[in-house]
Amino acid sequence: MISIQNLFFRYGHKNILQDINLQINKCDFWAIFGANGTGKTTLLKLMAKQLEGYSGTILLNDKKLNDYKQKEIASIIGYMPQKILFSMPYTVREFLEISMYSNTHINKETNAYQETLQLFKLQKFENNLIYQLSGGELQRLLLASVYIQETEIICLDEPLNFLDPAFTQLTMSILDTLYFEKQKTIVMVMQHWQSLYFSKIFSQVKVLMLKDNKIYFSGAIKEALPMFEDYFEVKLNKIKDGNTQYLL
Repeated sequence: MISIQNLFFRYGHKNILQDINLQINKCDFWAIFGANGTGKTTLLKLMAKQLEGYSGTILLNDKKLNDYKQKEIASIIGYMPQKILFSMPYTVREFLEISMYSNTHINKETNAYQETLQLFKLQKFENNLIYQLSGGELQRLLLASVYIQETEIICLDEPLNFLDPAFTQLTMSILDTLYFEKQKTIVMVMQHWQSLYFSKIFSQVKVLMLKDNKIYFSGAIKEALPMFEDYFEVKLNKIKDGNTQYLL
């Protein structure tokens, strides 16, 4: 799916990413961690072709990412930014319809719009202007706009920000469905690994940990857990439930 080789990226004289090598296969679920400024968002933008100017190689389905037109990318990769500025007074309905029609591969005769509205519990906001939404409501809308595109690859930049526990659990349940039933490839930037405990995905997750703009660790989450205290520089409590150990 996505192959990243010897990737470097700079803003002016500042190194943002250095020597990044990563292989994302079909039906992978990757969680990207890192302190502020380590390049998490930049890496996600680069692999979704939302940012250019890097050195190295990014391949999508064995083809150079730069050889794709943006419209082709939109039909393969759904991208949810960490935040978005709206210059037009769209309603929730209009924004979702624009998102749905951005992918020409979608069967427009399906009930995708109503199903998405209900799944993300956005029915009562359908005719609201986007700028009238709270932070959590906007996060649900942005995730819904990616869900409705039905792309093979889904790139999410901190989709759990501003969500209360109930909607965090709902979001992780939706990601379960995307991963296990729809067999999507998911790459998600996140700050709090504990949210993964809401999900059935946990044992399947692969982790990319960035530090000092380089890869600190890349691999299965079970191999990463023993490193979390040193990596996040926090004291964690270990709670055992049967054969499962949780770090909180």
